Amino acid sequence: MIAKISGAAERHDDMAQLVTYLFGPGRSNEHVDPHPIAASAGLDLDLDPMSLAAQLDAPRRLFGTVVKHGSVWTAALSTGPDDRRLTDAEWADAARALVDRLGFGDDSGRAPCRWVAVRHGVSKRGNDHIHIAVGLVREDGTRADLWRDRVIASAVCADLEQRFQLTPVEGRRDGLGHPGYNRANAECAIRRGRPELEQVTLARHMRAAAVSARDEPDFLRRLAAYGLIVQPRRAQSRETVGLSVALPSPDGSPAIRYGGRRLGADLSLPRLRRQWPDRPDADSVTSPDPHADTNPPPAPVPTWTRAASEVARARRRIRTGSPHRPALWACLARETAGVLAAWSLRDEPDRPGPMARAADVLARSAVHPGQVPRSAEADLRSAALAVTGAPATSPRARADQARLLRELRLTIEALRTAESASRPTQAAQLGALEPELRRLEHRLRSPSLA
Repeated sequence: MIAKISGAAERHDDMAQLVTYLFGPGRSNEHVDPHPIAASAGLDLDLDPMSLAAQLDAPRRLFGTVVKHGSVWTAALSTGPDDRRLTDAEWADAARALVDRLGFGDDSGRAPCRWVAVRHGVSKRGNDHIHIAVGLVREDGTRADLWRDRVIASAVCADLEQRFQLTPVEGRRDGLGHPGYNRANAECAIRRGRPELEQVTLARHMRAAAVSARDEPDFLRRLAAYGLIVQPRRAQSRETVGLSVALPSPDGSPAIRYGGRRLGADLSLPRLRRQWPDRPDADSVTSPDPHADTNPPPAPVPTWTRAASEVARARRRIRTGSPHRPALWACLARETAGVLAAWSLRDEPDRPGPMARAADVLARSAVHPGQVPRSAEADLRSAALAVTGAPATSPRARADQARLLRELRLTIEALRTAESASRPTQAAQLGALEPELRRLEHRLRSPSLA
């Protein structure tokens, strides 16, 4: 993840257990130098962890206040391996900024909460981080309010990025960011024998299905054809308002479902529906049956040559006719990411390669704050259908594939130029894709290298 400082709040019930963990070696000996760097006024940081926990939890025990869902709030702030190392004093300022903005401190106009910030040092991956533990019972026995705590924490982190000159989380301010992944997600992928995180795989499948689909039922059928488990989510009115997807578990354990919004800002069902203005009533959409007789016949598969022409035409339309329309660039990024995702699922089925990486990076440019429907300027459905089903065994077909890949690479370059002023970090990531895609294009043109 390029973003280097972020906050993630959690709730706990056992202050003693949490503080003991914070001052211990960690689950994988990742706490190389745990030490306190800041705390609420009056807290004795020279105490052992159990005594410190007792001090933090004293208001709750004194007043007997019950806090639903846990009486301890925790957050982690981290910097990345490429950022400069913050001093203890700077980390302490960051912790106080978060505590104060959330209303836990002395400046809230209410009785303060008790809290402590612990620094753990640099992890094996080069990330430096602190943890903040807050008792949610104030000094007068009242409960702290956590309304919009994650939103506020994100805004504080954005300010800290600028203040300490850290690499910003791409899209934090405009809502284009992607969901974060933690060590538990990685451990789950390893345990299940996955080559990558399940969320990443699922997002790529959804983008491939979305760019290929003519409407919402077609989208659901394509998800089922990819082997995904699809579950609609319905409101009390029986209207379908969302859906979750999962990969079948290879070891027989329960499949882990993810809502589309958790996989990417562009993958929520309301966002996807903007691509299909003529969709049927939402409450008529159910789980797809790929074998049903009522399914429409499959669309004819376009040729690689037609797909390449379509990509080039879409790029030219936006560059020449709409140079200042970021919504259309976002639409083109979404469609291009979907085409590369579909191509990756075809040619990189077992281990994601350069096409998968390009699709994942492009997806970060695929959402715009305004509505971005599929438009005539940026509709790449024919290209997606070609990479899904067109034959690619003959030398001529491989040459046509290389032409399509070149057009996709040129589209990425155009998107990089469009992003360079407003989102330089994303532009740099798009630029880094070019060498690998060039090499792949060269292999397609040279049968001896295949």
